[in-house]
Amino acid sequence: MSLPINSQTVDYISTVTSSLDSLVNSGTPVFTTAGSELLTSLGIIMLVIYGIKWAVASSSGHSFDLPGLVHFFALFLIAEMLMRYYRTPLPWSSSSVSSILPDTARQFAAAIDLTSLNTFNDRINAIVHGTERPGLDILMVPIYFGLLGFLTVVQGILFAVTVVGFIAPGIGALLGPLFIPWLMVPRLSWLFWNWV
Repeated sequence: MSLPINSQTVDYISTVTSSLDSLVNSGTPVFTTAGSELLTSLGIIMLVIYGIKWAVASSSGHSFDLPGLVHFFALFLIAEMLMRYYRTPLPWSSSSVSSILPDTARQFAAAIDLTSLNTFNDRINAIVHGTERPGLDILMVPIYFGLLGFLTVVQGILFAVTVVGFIAPGIGALLGPLFIPWLMVPRLSWLFWNWV
């Protein structure tokens, strides 16, 4: 899905997002298959564990934990729905679960005016081009090149932070099917929530 990119956006953003889209589209089926198998396995294991707990509780005279059973099956159905619609569009929208985060990031990139990024880069370039060359003053040569190096590092960090902001949702979308099944496991559900 191609969303409009603000005219002030730096060119590398569209290159990075299109590369991430192709990576996610080509790699997601492998992770979706593995995630579905993991969901089935964890569902069976958790059902056996809950069955044993309920059998022990009812044999000791305690009442049957119906809310616990409903809670388990609700979590299983939510995880199953997330896996089923991970690559196919959700019934009420044209987006799949895997594209919600990257599409949201693109919407923000299209809505947020990136002129501040371009203004910052322009100011750094103005400082670099406006800095007086040291000439024959030997003591100023290391200061001059140190300033140029520092400004280059600042531009590199700015570039890295901007690109990582687009790469992280792509990686999250790619690996998502491996985290969805953990929603059913009470002590490990933090893996799902941290992914979200």
